[in-house]
Amino acid sequence: MHRIAGDADTFLEALQEQEGPLLTHPNTSYESRGQCRMFNDMYGSPLWPLPAFSLLNIPVSWYAHIDGIFTDAIQRIADSPFYEYTDRDSVVVVSSLSALSRSTVWVEDKPTSSSNHFGQPAFLIGTEHADKVRSGENSDYIYTGGEMT
Repeated sequence: MHRIAGDADTFLEALQEQEGPLLTHPNTSYESRGQCRMFNDMYGSPLWPLPAFSLLNIPVSWYAHIDGIFTDAIQRIADSPFYEYTDRDSVVVVSSLSALSRSTVWVEDKPTSSSNHFGQPAFLIGTEHADKVRSGENSDYIYTGGEMT
């Protein structure tokens, strides 16, 4: 949130401090790990991403944070066969696509303006619903979410 609102105490103050394109806050020195991605319909959209420090991220890009509350993503990470190989700096991409998107959108690590992890080895976690999960150029771990045999 600090990346968007800076030190403003109210939404109105944060709005008044925006100077960049698409309501972007001028103070972009905040750091966050951002290594875990909820790959939902919004994240998979070709319209993604908005600038990292834009107020428009609250209703649009922050959808993954809201969506994460209502999914089993954390449980799926913990239940994945490669959980023991992850650490706090691991890149983890968790599918949360809708039934409509699963057959057409590839779940993958993708470059965004809000992170610098693209191209690093990643842990990609699908669902039991036939997600299309694709590895990048590195040694990615892929778990499609089905039963292990």
